[in-house]
Amino acid sequence: MKKNIIIKGGLALASVLMIASCDDFLTENPQSTYTTETFYTSESDFEYAVNALYQALNVVMDGPTSNPAAYSGGNAYGMFRWPSVRADEKSLYHGINFYDDGAATFKDGTQGATKDYIWQYMYIMITRANSILDRIDAFEFANSSKKNELKGQTLALRGWAYHQLGIYFGGVPLITTEISVDETLKIGRSSQAETFAQAISDYKAGMALLPDRYTGSDYGRIGKMATAAFLGRLYLFMGDTSNAATYLKQVIDSGLYSLAETYVDCFSEAGEGNGERVFELVYIPNVNGYGQGISESWVNEGYTRGDEDHIYAVRGSSHAMIVSGDYIAEFESGDARANEFKDGIVNTYGSDCPFCLKFSHYTETPTAGSYWGINIPLMRYADVILMYAECVGQAQGEQYLNAVRARAGLGSWTDYSSDWTTALRHERKMEFGFEGLRWFDLVRWGIALDTMNAYHATQEGGANVTTGAVQNNMRAGQELFAIPQTEIDLYDNATLMPQNPAYQ
Repeated sequence: MKKNIIIKGGLALASVLMIASCDDFLTENPQSTYTTETFYTSESDFEYAVNALYQALNVVMDGPTSNPAAYSGGNAYGMFRWPSVRADEKSLYHGINFYDDGAATFKDGTQGATKDYIWQYMYIMITRANSILDRIDAFEFANSSKKNELKGQTLALRGWAYHQLGIYFGGVPLITTEISVDETLKIGRSSQAETFAQAISDYKAGMALLPDRYTGSDYGRIGKMATAAFLGRLYLFMGDTSNAATYLKQVIDSGLYSLAETYVDCFSEAGEGNGERVFELVYIPNVNGYGQGISESWVNEGYTRGDEDHIYAVRGSSHAMIVSGDYIAEFESGDARANEFKDGIVNTYGSDCPFCLKFSHYTETPTAGSYWGINIPLMRYADVILMYAECVGQAQGEQYLNAVRARAGLGSWTDYSSDWTTALRHERKMEFGFEGLRWFDLVRWGIALDTMNAYHATQEGGANVTTGAVQNNMRAGQELFAIPQTEIDLYDNATLMPQNPAYQ
């Protein structure tokens, strides 16, 4: 499984499909970017092009360098860690620099590396997808099922990119075919609803062409059930619980997935490919350009392998994700999930600097900070069943909530008959800590502003509890991030590319 062809093919293609500029991905002319007129001459070319979509996904999740065609293996600016920086799981007490351009403290503006990279890489994926979709129907494949699968993956991944753009930025320009720079600059922002509609359309079109899932050497590709899970997640974000339940139930009824036996195996290298992993990013350990540095960036600087009885990073990171003590205190007695958060650490930032161990359970020891081979799950079965439980209510949903609790070593929830919503929200917080879900849960529940400002009034949220001074404050409208200033400047047209109100 670790010799997965997706990563190998995608990275190889990066040297062919070169990106001309790192500052204007949205307006890059696809003809000059990809030389597509001469590239697509065989079925293998389409396979490589689809692999390049996964390559872009792996890179942006880990953290790209200034060269978007390169694979960095562990920059501070990874998309996977960004929502956890935003939410109330981390600690601001120690004054750590998250290298987040102010996102952790809601002091972010229109400029910032991670925000730029998220926007840019989603459009890299969209541009690459458009290049494939504009040509694949006209190309004669020896095997029509292979053609359908490649097209289905392309549609699903373009849908995923528009899904992310919508939840991060709101409405964005919708580009679904190759066009010139001048044509691009005439396409303004659509609404968030229209952006989500495009994602939904792509997801559904992809599902119609895909097998239920991929295994063996194709493991790591997005299949029909993984696409259905993301579609359910999007519908739930939109507040459409009926449609969300329909697609999430398809995943449940497929019988292809199940909760991992232990919580650790939701994230460990040894547990890769188990029934918990509906969709995960595949990395290869100790091969330059194939590993990830996400695991390294989660652990505090100053800790090395072999300290105590836990697995630690090669050297730790100066932008480590220090965990809020208040978050750790919320775990119930006996909750196995609490074992993934190491407390009482003394390091560069002072005393009591707990960190997250979730992505540190390796099988093959990484020899460098960017050589971790642990796969990163983007959709777990626990998320599928808890989202479904949220959609259908207590009578149908409590069995799923209690299954997640049982895996954590806890008994059935006893209070949800009087407050089912509180029970579900608590369980999601404890189950998915530092997996990038908490922030978007707060946003879709409509409680981000109140929750974050209550958090900011605590010591862990950066407040001085002696004087009562509050250092940080979320403003209304910061449920969305700012449109990158680079894109605002490229358009130079506030009608076509207006900034989100909270950043004007």
